[in-house]
Amino acid sequence: PAKTTVVTYQEGISGEFVDYFAAKCTGVVASISYEGANSIVSAALTGDGLYSYEMNSGYYLGSLSSDESALLKKCLGDSDGNDSYGNNVEVYSWDYGSYKIGGQGVGETYTYNLETPSSHPHAIKLVSTDAADDYTAGLYYLTWYQSTLDRFVLINAPVTTTTATASYYVYATDGVVERVIVDTTGHGQIIRGQK
Repeated sequence: PAKTTVVTYQEGISGEFVDYFAAKCTGVVASISYEGANSIVSAALTGDGLYSYEMNSGYYLGSLSSDESALLKKCLGDSDGNDSYGNNVEVYSWDYGSYKIGGQGVGETYTYNLETPSSHPHAIKLVSTDAADDYTAGLYYLTWYQSTLDRFVLINAPVTTTTATASYYVYATDGVVERVIVDTTGHGQIIRGQK
């Protein structure tokens, strides 16, 4: 008898049966900009001190107008699953996915010169605006808002080469991402001012 061998392997992007990133952020078109891997931005830019490079790939959502940034904040909404009054901020009722730290030496006051991702960054999907059909896959990223520079930092770098001219629609999820941390204080999450 003849012997038949079937070899199956994955090339490219696999399909999805459930789209957990179905909420298109209306009115938001972003590019992916590159500043430099794990770079620290000098205080000369804003006069506010240095900024965190923790969980910062050097890439961020670029080309956002102030209106698009506002629409994106509203679209992202809650990141930690707690949408109670006082937990979410600003008129957009959203979470930054980050917080400010600083001056953590013994006897120092908190100067809030550094920003870092919180326990719950945002998860997004970017889909090319040039997509010719419904089968063009999206790119998944974790992001947090760097308020001192007014930008959305990408935690993971793009897997393909991107250009500053490529543009993407942004899709959000109501799912919750939880960052794994070493909980030295026993709070169960990262707390402002705690190491």
